[in-house]
Amino acid sequence: MDGTSDCIHLCNNTIGSYVCGCGIGYQLDSDGVTCIDINECDSNNTEECEDRLVRRSLPYLTNRRCSTEDINECSLFNGGCDHYCSNTIGSYDCSCKNGYTLSCNGHNCSDINECNDNNGGCNQTCTNTMGSYYCSCKIGYYNLTVTAENCSDINECEDNNGGCSQTCINTPGSFNCECYDGYDFINGSTTDCT
Repeated sequence: MDGTSDCIHLCNNTIGSYVCGCGIGYQLDSDGVTCIDINECDSNNTEECEDRLVRRSLPYLTNRRCSTEDINECSLFNGGCDHYCSNTIGSYDCSCKNGYTLSCNGHNCSDINECNDNNGGCNQTCTNTMGSYYCSCKIGYYNLTVTAENCSDINECEDNNGGCSQTCINTPGSFNCECYDGYDFINGSTTDCT
């Protein structure tokens, strides 16, 4: 033999011959040479595709000769990974930055909407952003913490009686003005009494 084979992925040397094999994520086709991608997300596949790293293999070739030298798949286009690529022997792993999750294809990263889980831990308003989120308080409330995870009612009546000419009544997130008995609001005003 001349030391070459027709194997597409892996070549296992045997006495006087060779046997082709496939990397993780592939299976040998009926021709005994070609490797076919396994769809790990196929419903017929027993392997679940959830919060985990999915291993994928690229063709393991060196001028169509069998090689035991590892190829760093991450060195070319980041292995096709959206965020991070970690080379392993004969394969590689894709992973994502915080705030993202690895898609079923094992390469793409999708934003996690942290607000969908318990409102992101926010007391009032949660706003999702790419790879993160932030909390804020509704009008009439102020942040008890820098991250606005806890909000407290603003007592508008403490500042200049809320702008009321007579009585100010604080309510959650707002306030109301009232007039003393025998007085009415002036011309549709909600703050000035006469």
